[in-house]
Amino acid sequence: MDGKMNEKRFTESSISEDAIFSKCLNGIFEKSNELARLYNVIVVVMIVSFTGKPFLFKSPSSLELVRILKLQKTLYSVMKDLVYEKERAKVLKKRHQEFLQKYEVKEIKNMKMDEAITFRDNLKALQEIIKRKKMDIEDLSSQKE
Repeated sequence: MDGKMNEKRFTESSISEDAIFSKCLNGIFEKSNELARLYNVIVVVMIVSFTGKPFLFKSPSSLELVRILKLQKTLYSVMKDLVYEKERAKVLKKRHQEFLQKYEVKEIKNMKMDEAITFRDNLKALQEIIKRKKMDIEDLSSQKE
């Protein structure tokens, strides 16, 4: 029975020592952080517990903080642009749908084969009209000279 009591005391003692160590560790790291900020220096603290586990604290340098702030600024700008582009995409999609309805045009992906062939032929005819008009304009401009 005496051995069980000592074992129980040891366990309670171990738990309280861990709690004390943890509080001390946090306190040392907080003070290290305060010193680093106050004097604008890099502080590195390494503490090895009584069980051999290492604990490391490294304060951020001012250059690292500046880099982080620049990255955050860039991220904010990109996120703002993304929101703008999403809104723009909605507007363009709505305009596209209105155009299709107004002129009773189907999207190419929704056309049947014969409709696509007719559409292609109409485009070729339009190209020819544009070529002729371009040649007429060039002829008129060369006559003026």
